[in-house]
Amino acid sequence: MAFLTEILTTVDQYMDTSTLLVAACVCLMTYWYLQTPRNLPPGPWAWPVLGNIPLFMTSKFDFFPDTITDLARQYGDVMTFWNARDLNVVISGYQTIRTVLVKRAEDFSSRKAPPVLVDLRGDGTARDTTKGNSFISYIF
Repeated sequence: MAFLTEILTTVDQYMDTSTLLVAACVCLMTYWYLQTPRNLPPGPWAWPVLGNIPLFMTSKFDFFPDTITDLARQYGDVMTFWNARDLNVVISGYQTIRTVLVKRAEDFSSRKAPPVLVDLRGDGTARDTTKGNSFISYIF
């Protein structure tokens, strides 16, 4: 702890607190930007911490699926949304959903259900074994 205090007093001699805070924020935002995967489908721009939550709260539609349909016209049938720092890939359109769930089912099944889905369902099963429609094991 004394080492940290010594560093802070040394830094305080060369720059003020506001400069230090701005530099820390820039470093943190750069780190988040560099950690974002680059091979994602297109989607609306997301805020660094909030993701797309402000977009959905200020949407002109009261019904969430209408918002997704409107965004699908702009970004296509496969879109990326950020719910805070959680990545969500949304598919829409009959042909795309059919391709994902029927024709390429083995590629998109056998995934662990997210904890939020388990909490919303409220079925009391273990988080590791809970499967939903797209979380069903592809074992015959």
